[in-house]
Amino acid sequence: FREIFRDFGVQLPPVTRALLGIADYIVNDQSILLVAFMVLGFLLLLGVLGRTLREIFTPWWPRTTAPWVRDMFVWYTPIARTLARDRALGDICEFLADATRAGLTLPDALAQARALHMNSRFRERIARWQVLAGSGLDPSDAARAAGLPDAVAGFMDAAKVRDAGLPDAFDFLGRYYRARHVRLAAILGDAAEPFITLLLALIVGTIAYALISPIVTLINATMQPQWSGVL
Repeated sequence: FREIFRDFGVQLPPVTRALLGIADYIVNDQSILLVAFMVLGFLLLLGVLGRTLREIFTPWWPRTTAPWVRDMFVWYTPIARTLARDRALGDICEFLADATRAGLTLPDALAQARALHMNSRFRERIARWQVLAGSGLDPSDAARAAGLPDAVAGFMDAAKVRDAGLPDAFDFLGRYYRARHVRLAAILGDAAEPFITLLLALIVGTIAYALISPIVTLINATMQPQWSGVL
């Protein structure tokens, strides 16, 4: 394309120039970077295959990834953080509803709820909520100070206004956050396939357009003046 267009004195279309520039940068200027990406991709693929085989044939083996690394990655990823938080809140609120209904105080119930499976960063907020609630602070104010969502503190305040107990408020919050988690997980699962399809279609379409547009440009440039601009 470059040699032909140079001979005719015609400039390549911007999309084609960009595509060729990326190819030159990866292959010629940054060959070490290309090799590094290939090795990283191979290691990532090998890790995914190894983890899948381990879960199929030896599910009793402990996970090789450190929990704090996984929890930190999830906590600082927006959508993954919402999923982890809503799932943990659903489990915690359901546990707190049963525990407070059985007669446990909120600090004692929170101390036991910390043993549930949840993100370690979110467990720190539950521990802060437990300490603040045990220091005599109002449960809803303690939840706000601990960094929990406004809905948790708001429904606890509403329970006090309506003379309803904390177990009823936690029952509703447990159903609410569990439904949020299930709905978001379903949306992500349903949207993953069309998103990947559209992304691959965009990549293939861009490359196809970058290869076809020079031909059209060259035809328009070499046509007689009365026919130029037809294509």
